[in-house]
Amino acid sequence: MATQGQLDRMAGSKRQLPVPRTWTITPRDILVRGTGSFTGLGQVTALVGTYIALVQLVLMSRSPWLDQVVGADRLGVWHRWAGFACLWLLLAHALFTTVGFGLGNGRGVIAEIGALLFE
Repeated sequence: MATQGQLDRMAGSKRQLPVPRTWTITPRDILVRGTGSFTGLGQVTALVGTYIALVQLVLMSRSPWLDQVVGADRLGVWHRWAGFACLWLLLAHALFTTVGFGLGNGRGVIAEIGALLFE
């Protein structure tokens, strides 16, 4: 005896396709969803700073096609400026994250620095 699913397939019934999910994420949600604004800024500065560090590796990779197109001297200058940007973004990450954690835990910034370093 056939099951209901087998009978439906034999009858030629169409299966309903799954509906794709919809996401209602706004730019504001990226900064503050689940975290405070300072912690969100800390996350964004960490992502951008890390991305720039990876770009620096590409700039100094001595790739022949990159040297021919741009030139090694110009790649060196770009690498230097990317280094400054990377440093400042990662320092901003440490600052924003520490302030965000301190506000989220109800502690002051100095107490949060102590907690991050020694706990």
